[in-house]
Amino acid sequence: MISYLKGKVIAKNKDTVTLDVQGVGYKVFLTERNLDKIESGQELEVFCFLDARERALELYGFLKKKELELFKELKGISGVGSKVALKISALGSLEDIKEDIENKNTQAFEQIKGVGKKRAQKIILELTGKIEEESQAKSVNEKNVQALVNLGFSKKRSKETLKEVSADNDEEKVKKALEKLGK
Repeated sequence: MISYLKGKVIAKNKDTVTLDVQGVGYKVFLTERNLDKIESGQELEVFCFLDARERALELYGFLKKKELELFKELKGISGVGSKVALKISALGSLEDIKEDIENKNTQAFEQIKGVGKKRAQKIILELTGKIEEESQAKSVNEKNVQALVNLGFSKKRSKETLKEVSADNDEEKVKKALEKLGK
């Protein structure tokens, strides 16, 4: 799988660039925002997603890993294909999209070709769930760290130990971390 490319931009189109990587030209789809930053002839590094479908292989490129992760999250929503995910990811960072979601702003999504009001609402609903899951996972982890810090262990050591242990729930995880820290 192709996950990263570095080469010279030999052509730039409306929604793609052709990247020469050691004599091989790769057509890479990019967001408008990223295309505006790129000039023909410049060296370019892109993090890629290879979309392998029945009739086509397409590369989608991003200048930052965070952009790629957002694209993958969007692509994971049923009914959202690569081109729509690319256009939505062009709306901004996850924080920008989070803000739109919190404000129930479907207009930005609806302006994307292929995304109507119902699909925009579905995307927002699914992204809201994923964002909440992420924030809960972070806060649970922070609660575990804080529990160990309250018992006298350093924050750094607590985090490292919690990463090393696995358990079904928070209570077990903290107990296992305590056992490990006690050695």
